Amino acid sequence: MAVVALEARGEIDMAKLTVTTDGWVDRAGALRASVAPIEDAWLAAEPGDVLELQPGTYRRLTIRPSSRSPGSPPVTIEGGGVAVIGTAPVVGGSDTIYLQGGVRDLVLSGLVMEGASRAILKTQQPGGARKVVVQRCVMRGGQDTVWGDHGYFTGGYTYFGNEIHGIPKEHARYLHTRQGNHYFGGNDIRACGLTAYQEVARIHENGTPQPPARGVVTIEDETVIDVCLDGGSAYSFRGGCPGGDIFMNRVRVYLGSDPNAPASYRGKAAGAILIDQGTESQPGKGDGAHPGKYRLAQLRDVEVEIGTVSAPEGSARRPSLTIGNVETAVIESGRIVSVGGIEALDVKRTVDRFLIGRGVHVEGPVKYHGERWGNVDLFRTAHPECVA
Repeated sequence: MAVVALEARGEIDMAKLTVTTDGWVDRAGALRASVAPIEDAWLAAEPGDVLELQPGTYRRLTIRPSSRSPGSPPVTIEGGGVAVIGTAPVVGGSDTIYLQGGVRDLVLSGLVMEGASRAILKTQQPGGARKVVVQRCVMRGGQDTVWGDHGYFTGGYTYFGNEIHGIPKEHARYLHTRQGNHYFGGNDIRACGLTAYQEVARIHENGTPQPPARGVVTIEDETVIDVCLDGGSAYSFRGGCPGGDIFMNRVRVYLGSDPNAPASYRGKAAGAILIDQGTESQPGKGDGAHPGKYRLAQLRDVEVEIGTVSAPEGSARRPSLTIGNVETAVIESGRIVSVGGIEALDVKRTVDRFLIGRGVHVEGPVKYHGERWGNVDLFRTAHPECVA
């Protein structure tokens, strides 16, 4: 254990530091006992170091900002798929991994994160986190888990190859007021109470004025099965990012159509993708989103299907795909399916320009700027200017 591997890359010596559940090895090869070995090794690490976690179950983490210079090569916490974070049972009000405001240049890789009573991964406000990568991790919710990833003021966020399963209360990923570009790719999300991804930037949060969100969000090669068990939309872009862009490529959303899904949903209306301005207020917490439209929403090879999902008679039923508050919305290719007479596609009046590819397959009615057509062919005939 008391061996440190040093690897020269350019002008930086990057070390691989061994970490166990009760200690870690520093760069000099000395074994240091610790009740918080991951946190201690993180603070002591040099730019580019890799903390190699040995098999075992580790206590919940609080990651604090380090003294390393911003923009330095990131420090990686590598679990190799055999390191579990978060001991059970979880005491109320706990997060599995908590990033204090100001954390940056961090890679979380190959970790198994067990459920908490709040968030599995939480980023604190104010300060947020910058240049954080979450890759090849597994998030397993417990019976009281509210969020998978709950982040404030994140920027330069990269998130790929992860599994998020069984978040019973709310969202798999819930990001407030993102401050920069985000990339999500190759993730698998299943069995969540609300969304697979929701973002919003409210004017006030908990009584404090907040800035608008900014940047581009790209989501691709994701599979989402049977989320929205308590309603909502699998992907929910609730606004507050004027001039921002949304790119969705090769995204698959199946609600109530998987043979291993619950027999029925919990009597709530569910949708697949919602891009629209959030106007709801939460007394004592926050008010509506910052005004202004997304600049562009571009969907390519997106497949959304609502199968046996049901909602109580007379309740608000959600279309498979809803687009609003966007300057230009483009559906280049894909398949959009709805059943039971609910709209497969609803393009709001707040969309300035809308284009749909000739090859886009739509099953179900289409609503455009308040007018309703029984199928997409009737819509295309009525609005040839929207056909790309």
